[in-house]
Amino acid sequence: METPEKGSSKAHLDDLFYSHYLTPSNAIKLPKRYIELRLISSSARGMSFSAQDTVTKKAVALKCLNSLQTADQGKHTFREIRLLLRASHPNIVKLVSVFSPSLCLGDPQIDVVYIVLEKMDSSLTHAINMARIGKHKMTHKHISFLLYQILCGVKYLHDSGIVHRDLTPDNIGVNEKGCCVKLFGFGLSRKKPDSLQMSPYVATRFYRAPEIILDMEYDARVDMWSIGCILAEMILKRVLFPGQNYFLQWIAIVQVLGRPKMSFYERLKGKARDYAMNTGPDSRRTWDQIFPDQFSYPEDQEPVTLPNAKNFISRVLNIDPSDRITVRDALQHSYVNCWHDNSEVNVTPIQGYDDGEMIRKDVSLEEWKDQITSELKKFHEKHDVFEA
Repeated sequence: METPEKGSSKAHLDDLFYSHYLTPSNAIKLPKRYIELRLISSSARGMSFSAQDTVTKKAVALKCLNSLQTADQGKHTFREIRLLLRASHPNIVKLVSVFSPSLCLGDPQIDVVYIVLEKMDSSLTHAINMARIGKHKMTHKHISFLLYQILCGVKYLHDSGIVHRDLTPDNIGVNEKGCCVKLFGFGLSRKKPDSLQMSPYVATRFYRAPEIILDMEYDARVDMWSIGCILAEMILKRVLFPGQNYFLQWIAIVQVLGRPKMSFYERLKGKARDYAMNTGPDSRRTWDQIFPDQFSYPEDQEPVTLPNAKNFISRVLNIDPSDRITVRDALQHSYVNCWHDNSEVNVTPIQGYDDGEMIRKDVSLEEWKDQITSELKKFHEKHDVFEA
């Protein structure tokens, strides 16, 4: 679909949109192909809806990113779009369409951006909550298979040189049929540069690795920490490290894992070191204390058992990132290796991926909007956002 010039074609295209009113005075403009909108979630960044696609006859998830007000918001939107347009893996959510109504109607100044994704039944958060209240059972067979798929998706990202940086149960979709898992929430994902320290303002707090909390340089192993937290939550049906702020998050980690080796503290700088060492007495707990036998199930069979799950967690939830296993090693662990399928584990990564990161720190919102517009135009050259 070519972006029209302002003029006669605009009126025709305008007929392909309709206004969906959120309140009597607040509406969003959508292509008429998407109907039956139901709000899924709302945040400062935008809103997510479920909808029916009248062209494909399938349910979709529609993300309305209506907060392109700052350079950071522009950067995160650009990163998410760029990655979704290039990713192709069974455990990465599939992009259906991406567009901006203003751009479709010939206005070069984009304001709202819509990302249309395949619809998942629920988030992993919802699945865990349903298991917690007894609505369904989540045995180690279920947990192991869910974990295996998460690892496959993360390996694809890491093989592509990409760190997710915000792996949480909220950013993992689950389909009940076949326990299918897909990763999403790529606004904070980025390619790891060779020599730059990445931002510490990433990752939802409960799943944030110690090196991020303490403002250290970090790499893809932050995703492995998050995966350990997610596995623990699937077993416990609650968050393992709840903290209400940075300091309390660090305290929560040390209360479970104990103090790290002195060599870890020696890599910290200035206030971060004082802050890290001010944690009170060492109160390390064993994994057997955290995960007693009550988290086993009668139907558990080797190797998908609680002892192997605890061993897996002990390999990834290490405060010192140098002690954590990689995603490749994790996929060889007995707790998940029984599910191994080469077509899922060894998918060709995104070739030559560049997340468009601009080294300058003074990149303006308008510059990010220009980058987003370029991506949208490339997509529209090959796809009709109104028809298919």
